[in-house]
Amino acid sequence: EGRVREFPAGRYRADAVTDWALEYLAGRSGDRPFFLFLSYIEPHHQNDHVHYEGPRGSRERFRDFAVPGDLAGTEGDWRAEYPDYLGCIHSVDANVGRIRALLEERGWASNTLVIYTSDHGSHFRTRNSEYKRSCHDGCIRIPMILCGPGFQGGSVPRNLVSLIDLPPTILTAAGLRPPETHRGRPLQP
Repeated sequence: EGRVREFPAGRYRADAVTDWALEYLAGRSGDRPFFLFLSYIEPHHQNDHVHYEGPRGSRERFRDFAVPGDLAGTEGDWRAEYPDYLGCIHSVDANVGRIRALLEERGWASNTLVIYTSDHGSHFRTRNSEYKRSCHDGCIRIPMILCGPGFQGGSVPRNLVSLIDLPPTILTAAGLRPPETHRGRPLQP
């Protein structure tokens, strides 16, 4: 309805956004389909001060991280930023878990398509002076997890997929035929 929501003081942003999503879902009766889109900014670095902002305690909790192979032996700022990056990811994972738990509790999980993805990865300024514009695995191999109708069984496709494939995938899940003008393809097959 276009109403502004203020982030509660001291509440981590991903937690607050999830609180509002759960509030939305709790207000639904389940008799009509819904489409919910959440855009967590985490684990994106903050453009205004070039830093990842994990939840309070991330630096301590994740300080003894295992160095990913694509970062080992490189420069960049991953040594300082990776603990907060992991904190961001842990928070998003936990919050998606909160949403999935409510879907289960309501009996909606079996007929709800959940898509978890990102628009890019990060190389922590190891390839150039910023975080993401690089054709290395850390930037182009991003998570895309789909579960729900048409996506059970834990398969891992090896073919290339793209964000452009999501609109036809969503339409197919809703029982609609994607328009011929869509460039992407449904991922269900």
